Amino acid sequence: MADTADFWKSMESELFSQFGEESLSEVVPASQIQPKTAGGRRILNIFFIIDVSGSMRGMRIGQVNYAIENIIKELRTRDDLNSVIKVAIMEFCNEATWKTPTPILIDDYVFTPIDTYPAYTCYGKAFDALEVKLHKNGFMDPALGEYFAPLIMFVSDGEPTDFNEYPVALEKLKKNKWFSKSSKYAIAVGEGAKTEKVGRILEQFTGIRENVRYADEGAGLCNLIEYIAIRASEVQTSLVSSSYGGGKEQAQSIFNEVDNSLFSSIFGNQ
Repeated sequence: MADTADFWKSMESELFSQFGEESLSEVVPASQIQPKTAGGRRILNIFFIIDVSGSMRGMRIGQVNYAIENIIKELRTRDDLNSVIKVAIMEFCNEATWKTPTPILIDDYVFTPIDTYPAYTCYGKAFDALEVKLHKNGFMDPALGEYFAPLIMFVSDGEPTDFNEYPVALEKLKKNKWFSKSSKYAIAVGEGAKTEKVGRILEQFTGIRENVRYADEGAGLCNLIEYIAIRASEVQTSLVSSSYGGGKEQAQSIFNEVDNSLFSSIFGNQ
C-alpha cells in the first residue's frame, strides 16, 4: 500500500469548478458570495451511495460501516487550507433515503452504523435521489460557498432489480452538470455481483471503466472503500480550473496505473 501512496504523491491534476444543471446566468458566482465555512475554503462533498438490501447484511455491511468510520477519523486529522470536507450518506434498496438530510462537516459528523433491510436492489431509486440533490436548491447551495466537483462512491452487491426503471433514471442523472463534473467510483461486492452485466451498468454510472472495482466481503472491501475516499478526495481538492465549465469533464482515475493485484477490476485484466 505504501508503494501505491508514494506513486500518487507525484500525480499532477487539474481542478474543476462548475455549478449544477442550472444555467450559469441563474447562479451567483461563488467568488461574490461570502462563504459560511471557515476561512472561505471551498467545499468538497463526498457522497456515499450504499446498497442496504438484504444480501448486504452481515460482513458486507459491517465492512462498509468500518470503512466509513475510519475515513471520517482519517479526514479529520488532515489540515487542508484549501478545502472543507462534508459527508452525505444515502441508503438504497426498494427506496432511497438520505441518512444525512444535508451534507455534514467532517468535524461535526457523528457516525451511526448503516443497517440492511429485507428488500430489493433498486438502482433507479438511488439515481433519482442523487439527481435531486445535485442542484443549487439541494446539496450544492452556492450560498454556502464555492464547491469542488463532488466525489461520489456507489457500493452494491447485486444486479438492479428495477430493470425497466433504472435506465431512465441513469440517463436523467447523466444529464446533470454537477454529476458530469464529479469524480465517480463504483464497487461491486461479492461473487454474485462480479458479472459483465453489473460491470457495464456501473461503467455507465462512473463514465470510466477503471473506476469500477470488485471486492469480496472481507477486509479487501474495507481497504478499497478507504483508498478511494482518501485518495480521490486528495486528487479532487488539488484540481485547478481557469473558468466555470472549463477544463476536463472529470478527474483522472486514481486507478490508471495501480496494479490490479491491489484492487481488482470487475472486468478482470483490463
